[in-house]
Amino acid sequence: MDYRNASGVTTGIANISASFSDAHGNVASSSVALNVSAATLSGITVAPGDAGVTFGGGHQFIATGTFTDGTEQDLTLTADWSATNSAIATVSPFGFAAASGPGQTSIAATLGTQTGSSSLLVNPGALVHIDICPADTADPLNNCPPLDPVAPPPPISFPKVVPYGLVAIGTFTDGSREDLTSSVRWTTSNPSLATISNDPGIPGYITGVTTQGVATGVASGHVTLTATAGAVSGTSDVIVTDSTPAFLTVTPMNGTVQQGLTQQFTVVATFIDNTTELVTPYVRWTTSDPGVVVVYPGGLAYPRAPGVATVTANIGGTAGSATLTVQ
Repeated sequence: MDYRNASGVTTGIANISASFSDAHGNVASSSVALNVSAATLSGITVAPGDAGVTFGGGHQFIATGTFTDGTEQDLTLTADWSATNSAIATVSPFGFAAASGPGQTSIAATLGTQTGSSSLLVNPGALVHIDICPADTADPLNNCPPLDPVAPPPPISFPKVVPYGLVAIGTFTDGSREDLTSSVRWTTSNPSLATISNDPGIPGYITGVTTQGVATGVASGHVTLTATAGAVSGTSDVIVTDSTPAFLTVTPMNGTVQQGLTQQFTVVATFIDNTTELVTPYVRWTTSDPGVVVVYPGGLAYPRAPGVATVTANIGGTAGSATLTVQ
């Protein structure tokens, strides 16, 4: 995929158009209004602030710019990326850092005179164990698996059709633990029951989420999911259920946002068995009036003009809506 960047020349509103034609003569086009303001870049934040991987692994970093008018913009694709020590890690133009040796290095994103940085630790210890847990586990470095559970945790289960995120936590010989979700190789024992993704996203915000470790049930049954780093593997026997989404709840239900700012939507699916799952990264977004607002994968809404629009999230044929007023 080819990405194009627009550069502001002077303040005002410009119409940006793109068109596509295939070998069969089919043509599609779309356009968006681009508002060039007088604001200047005042700072860059790189997330996550600290990350750890194994040798040979990697991690996606995201750069966010803050402007003098208080607005923010994702700069992951436009910033220049670098690592202070290329013997430890190298960084792609999209902010994906690949570990090349043990140690710690700074990962920096620069645009113009502004620079933001983060830290990447390539663990020098030997990996001895990998645990797999749901992605919504609170503080997974300490709670995957629960260190002192009152009762054994229930097996991981999720409905078919709806994607379900997992994390892989590695334990090293020195006792340290690292989130290896984006470093391991994910596999499934039976793709006819569940698939699992190794797609890192380029970068994560374009596809909604970094989709490594995201499983999707195909049919109900038991399946083993495996996370592998080098010679070490961790497994989890999961259950894919027949439950389907009954309805989606989109929040905020009645949001208001100033033009030039953004609005983050979240979506929770309630299933026919009364279980719930946060599905914001996995739904398909549409809007009743793209001239007022567009919503990108991941639920981030970008206002385009004053007005009111209905924002709809859909997954597996089940939909939920909210109203957004742009002032």
